[in-house]
Amino acid sequence: MNNEAMISVFGSFVGDEEITNVTTCMKSQWMGFGRQVDDFEQKYQRKFHLPTFAMVDSGSNALFMAVTLLDLPPRSEIIVPSFTWVSCAQAVILAGHIPVFCDVDLHTMNVRANDIQTHITDKTAAVMVVHYAGLAVDMDPILALGYPVIEDAAHAVDSTYHGQPCGSIGDVGIFSYDAVKNLTVGEGGGSPPVTRSVLNGLKSCAIVALVSQDLMQQLIPLVAKPVGGSITLRSHSLKCCLLTLQLILDSLSLNVLMPSNCVGKKFGRFINGNLTIYLD
Repeated sequence: MNNEAMISVFGSFVGDEEITNVTTCMKSQWMGFGRQVDDFEQKYQRKFHLPTFAMVDSGSNALFMAVTLLDLPPRSEIIVPSFTWVSCAQAVILAGHIPVFCDVDLHTMNVRANDIQTHITDKTAAVMVVHYAGLAVDMDPILALGYPVIEDAAHAVDSTYHGQPCGSIGDVGIFSYDAVKNLTVGEGGGSPPVTRSVLNGLKSCAIVALVSQDLMQQLIPLVAKPVGGSITLRSHSLKCCLLTLQLILDSLSLNVLMPSNCVGKKFGRFINGNLTIYLD
């Protein structure tokens, strides 16, 4: 039997303080976004000197939101590392774009500007970098390429590049707090968008779904004249789409029942993250 000490990469340190706080939260009957999340956001932002910060439900969804909020042309190419977690490519695809895989440096496992350059085409719209295992990517040469940069800092809590926190250097960054990350909250993610408008968009996405800007303009005329046509909501989740549509219809005082089994019948369809509602 091998008695050598092993380094655990899957555990996290949970003590009495964590258990007490979780218990207090559950007894309060407020187990979603609330005061404790607000406190975490403020303390996290102060500790790492971030311009802004918002919590979301997971690092994977934070990536999807980050890609979507860049508002790139449909089916843009986004260069991503070939050595990373599958969520990076999934986020690009779910947002309606095309991932282009780029090799990483053998010694750092990070992408480099010269490797990225060989994959740039006239369809390239952004670059995603991953600070692999918490080692900061050499960001300056990549930023100099002139493309929007998405930073995956899922394992780079407390990592810096030239004194600046990873995740706050590119156009939008993300963190992850699941059970195998440097800092865990059980499950969750976060992002420090560099602008207030992106922060507001991120918070909206975290609570509801990603709804097109002109959706309300499409819906309002239907209140007075419900004629045939269709509207489309966009989200990674069918449940999120249905919830958002119900909220919008409720806000317009439309008494419409949203049965759970409505999609796939005449009501509408859900394909590639888009829910199309048919209005007869």
